[in-house]
Amino acid sequence: DDVCNPGSLSSQLELWDAGQLKELEAKQPNLLKCIRALEQLPMVFTEHLGLQLRVPQSILLSSYPPGAQYRRHFDSYSGRDNPRLITVLLYLSWKSEVGGCLRTYKANADADGRGKEGEFYT
Repeated sequence: DDVCNPGSLSSQLELWDAGQLKELEAKQPNLLKCIRALEQLPMVFTEHLGLQLRVPQSILLSSYPPGAQYRRHFDSYSGRDNPRLITVLLYLSWKSEVGGCLRTYKANADADGRGKEGEFYT
């Protein structure tokens, strides 16, 4: 069971794997369109923010059925274990009445120190 995401259903999609992409195109063509659009983000970030980014070779697809959680965690510890500069989350079919929301935290916040929705901290 995933420590950060108990109850979730996840799989890695290898963007270089033609077989996986063909299967995704047959089963979930709109999801593949979203992924293709997200692949353009590094160019947007370069143009508008001056960041030099690249598209990862794999992406994590996760589903959170009722009762599943995405626990508070760090994506990286000082950038040495995970060189990711930006994390992109895409919510598909999210409805507020079902529950769940994205919360951000200040780096040194205590266990209950929630950030405000829509605010980002470094």
